[in-house]
Order: sequence, then structure tokens, then C-alpha cells
Amino acid sequence: FIDMLAYERESDQSLVLGAGVPEAWLKDGVSVRNLRTIYGPLTFSAKGNVVKVSGVKVPPGGIVLMLPNRDVKVIRSLPAKVTLSVR
Repeated sequence: FIDMLAYERESDQSLVLGAGVPEAWLKDGVSVRNLRTIYGPLTFSAKGNVVKVSGVKVPPGGIVLMLPNRDVKVIRSLPAKVTLSVR
């Protein structure tokens, strides 16, 4: 379950968010607070095309937003509020 929200990608030392979130969830929004990660507690929310991320140390490869049918975006500083483009 946790991997659908966040997982560490060792190949580039990044933290990937939202890769397993069903698109239907984005309509009403999905959020998590203080999810334990190797980079510290993660607070993350996504609703529609807007994503907010805070609470963790940014890993060397950045925080990669991979929400369904949205452009991939890499975050390099926190806190962040990002609007993603729909593909």
C-alpha cells in the first residue's frame, strides 16, 4: 500500500510520489501526513493537478511526482506546491 504513495528509487536516489495512485482518487484528492520514509516523515497531497509536498529531506535525485496521466516533475526544494500538466 505504501508503495502506491511513495517509494525510494535507488537507481537515481530519488523519492517517487504518486506512481500507484488511481486517477479517480485525484478528483476528490488524496493525502498522507507523516508517512515514514528513509528521508524523514512525508506530508503529501494531490487533488486534480495540484500537488503539495513537505516534511522530508530532499534526496540527491529529488522528489519525483509521477501521478497518472500527468507530466513527470522533479522537486528539488521543500515545501513545494506544484501544478502538473495533464498528458
